[in-house]
Amino acid sequence: MYPPQVEDPALPKGQRLLPEAPLADWREQAAFPSEEACTEAKRTDINRSIDHARAESGEANAKYDLAVRRAVHARCVPAAEVRSPASRD
Repeated sequence: MYPPQVEDPALPKGQRLLPEAPLADWREQAAFPSEEACTEAKRTDINRSIDHARAESGEANAKYDLAVRRAVHARCVPAAEVRSPASRD
């Protein structure tokens, strides 16, 4: 799951991630059969995001890339804890 984000012109790329937000506000990215599979997918996503950001923005600016920040802050959450958007109303 990815944390929610808000506009923040003071930050690079103008977006602030909210990793301390309640889980109900997070966005489901994918589902996996096990925690291990999720953890491996997260690791792969982080590495792929960093490689892409380095190629696009250079080494010094890669850490500011929104996709990198999302991947780093992503969480693996058991399905029982994930609420569908329809159940949030």
